Amino acid sequence: MISGDGGIFGIIGERLTHSLTPRLMNHLAVLFNRSEHFDAIEVATDELPGFFEQLGQCPKVFLNVTSPFKERVIGHLEYISGDAQDANSVNIIAGGQGRLRGYNADIEGFMSPSDFLSEIKWENEKSNLPPAALILGSGGAASAAAVGLIRAWGTGRLVFLARNYEKLRNRIDHFRQRYSESHLEFIPSRFLEEARKELFHKDESVRLLINATPVGQWPQAGDDPFEPFGLTDEDLKEFKYYYDAVYNPIYTAGMKRMASLGAKVIGGVDWFCRQAVLSAEIFFDQRPSEDEVRRFVETELLRT
Repeated sequence: MISGDGGIFGIIGERLTHSLTPRLMNHLAVLFNRSEHFDAIEVATDELPGFFEQLGQCPKVFLNVTSPFKERVIGHLEYISGDAQDANSVNIIAGGQGRLRGYNADIEGFMSPSDFLSEIKWENEKSNLPPAALILGSGGAASAAAVGLIRAWGTGRLVFLARNYEKLRNRIDHFRQRYSESHLEFIPSRFLEEARKELFHKDESVRLLINATPVGQWPQAGDDPFEPFGLTDEDLKEFKYYYDAVYNPIYTAGMKRMASLGAKVIGGVDWFCRQAVLSAEIFFDQRPSEDEVRRFVETELLRT
């Protein structure tokens, strides 16, 4: 795990077979003539404290963070950025000598397809209605999506549906406290009927559906992200737009199903590429071009 120069470089999570991050970061390291080698570092939840003890002995740490650790790492960090505080979620750790800093590039990643998000706002403004979204999930991706919509829309209604309701309630409490003056509503739902009632009963807003769960990512690319929540085709037809946080595969099962029902769809490739650019800028102190990152990512995904 520790490289030859005593540093730890890579991505940490519980299951990382799908992750393109190490290959991308190693590609950029070569591009920038750097010596760091990035690995996929799988860590069990109960191993996380011991892992951070090991980090404290390293002179240099560059890590991306993925599920389920984006919130759990916060207590181990000396500093977290404003974006990380907004989302209460960290997806980048940098530092060394026991002094670790946490950042969040997922918010900017989520917002990178700005025309897609703006179109939904404009569609609703034409009818003098607030935009509305149903966000599936309660983890770091769901938090990034929520903060991104706060910034992109400024008003509207965000309804969340998650299987871990206690975790979801904590997320909502965080948003309500941090954005107490926001014009967005934050509404947690335990069951589909609760979500439907909150999302559909007020008006005829043009609605966005967001899959902020890992369901449907490679190698389980055929898994349906809607099935765990009981969403039927009739439910899904209520949404004109669909945003899938999954980037691998490029065109997910969720995107295919929503497109077949007439929705405008977008996947997580833009999100992944933007957060990778920001990660590289922190790690290498050099910013790669998004075109370079996208070419590499799309080539690797198509090969997979």
